[in-house]
Amino acid sequence: AIGFLPPLRDSVQYVKQLHDEYGYKFRVITSLSTDKHAGMLREINLRHLYGDAIEKVICLDTGADKDEALEPYKDSGLYWIEDKFENFELGVKLGLKSILVEHGHNYTREAVGGTRVKTWKEIYLNEVRDRLDMNRVHFVGHVDYQTFLGLLRCSTVHVYLTYPFVLSWSLLEAMAC
Repeated sequence: AIGFLPPLRDSVQYVKQLHDEYGYKFRVITSLSTDKHAGMLREINLRHLYGDAIEKVICLDTGADKDEALEPYKDSGLYWIEDKFENFELGVKLGLKSILVEHGHNYTREAVGGTRVKTWKEIYLNEVRDRLDMNRVHFVGHVDYQTFLGLLRCSTVHVYLTYPFVLSWSLLEAMAC
């Protein structure tokens, strides 16, 4: 099962964008298991999902503290993205830019010294917002078909974010508008 863990929410899209557009690399520190086969499956799964964005995978024993693994990054100014509150606090203590991804097990905890987010889209936008003209970026969410066609007609660019690429109706509709 460890080789087939599903990605967290919208992480695949935004991890890849941070990597492809801005050169970000990700080092994964996971308290999974020290079993080499489990570690290999975890790394294969991560590389399948995120590709070259994954620079390194460090597997600690199940439930292990991440103190030692994080120590080399102390005061580096690197980001530390976590969902376990104690590990988030550790990142803050070590001077990392700590981000707590909200889950049912941590939503009541205050993200003191760091940032709390619900999605990877928030992480991405927090990082690139100053490089974008946000007056020209619109997230419309789910819209009905007629509204969708109207948006295509008034847009200059249709960004097609499917992986792997498959010719779709939305691409054909964009070309027809």
